[in-house]
Amino acid sequence: MGASGPSVVESFEEFAAFAIPRLRRVAYAYCQDWHRTDDAVQSALERVYGAWARVRPGDAYGYTRTTLVRLLVSEGRRPWRRREVTTDDVALHEPVRRRGDDDGDPAATGEADLFAVLSGLTGGQRAVVVLRYFENLSVSETAHVLRCSEGTVKSQAHAARQALRALLADPVERVERGAQR
Repeated sequence: MGASGPSVVESFEEFAAFAIPRLRRVAYAYCQDWHRTDDAVQSALERVYGAWARVRPGDAYGYTRTTLVRLLVSEGRRPWRRREVTTDDVALHEPVRRRGDDDGDPAATGEADLFAVLSGLTGGQRAVVVLRYFENLSVSETAHVLRCSEGTVKSQAHAARQALRALLADPVERVERGAQR
């Protein structure tokens, strides 16, 4: 390695240690599966590591979040993902603890019920909600991350709010939808 080799690795490691809890929270909000969350975060960090020399210091988290969301959306479109059947095995739903209390686990922050409600949204609606309301991105920033128009972001956000109102108004319907998944 050259003279800048170790410092690049150290700064990436520092960034990763800072970013992993937030990235896990974003990924879990989108996919509701801890194993898939950890795989997606790892894949996003691997891709960012490969491009680390080109990442501007102030843009590292946004770049990584964009990579993560695009990976999750792309993976959700794959035919094998749609055919996959999951079980209600308790061990599959428990988060893997690695970094103390702040590891991105919604249960640790009291957000588990909110994240469960998000499972009633479509993938596009969930992506918009996570980026707009969890990550506080603007409409244009969300459109850039999702590679869609601002109008699409607005319509998905509107549809998501309508769906969330219906889900929150009828807890029985929420439980039934969760059982069908």
